[in-house]
Amino acid sequence: ESLKFWWTSFRPRFDRFVWEKKYSYNIKHNYGKVGKCFDYRPYSCPKLIQSIPPPGEKDCHGCPFKTADASRLTKMLQGHDLDRKSIEGILTLTQQHKFGKACQEMFLCKHKGSVEGVDIEDIGQHPNLYFDNSREYHRKMKNR
Repeated sequence: ESLKFWWTSFRPRFDRFVWEKKYSYNIKHNYGKVGKCFDYRPYSCPKLIQSIPPPGEKDCHGCPFKTADASRLTKMLQGHDLDRKSIEGILTLTQQHKFGKACQEMFLCKHKGSVEGVDIEDIGQHPNLYFDNSREYHRKMKNR
């Protein structure tokens, strides 16, 4: 499933041959399917913030709250349907270098209503925790 997701995401930029040669193998390797067959753990948010080189113009890795300039971050947040006041609050947090708090604020803005069962302090500590908590929130909302 991961290969399908990434192929769909990168298809506009690469033909199938380039994709298979440059990216498909690396994704399989990261999931322990080829090569050393070791399942690599993803980096935590603090590690992404402190030690990952900033992405290039067309790259999409790292913490967007740290690496994106105000214009790019504003566009990203608008794409998530955040209102102007919420975007300004998140931008203020990023300018203060409070990247984890900015991530928490985005989570709260995107997950209106009860965030019961979500440890908001987990948000901004690891990308998987953001995902897991978001999935749990949507599961609970669906079962209401």
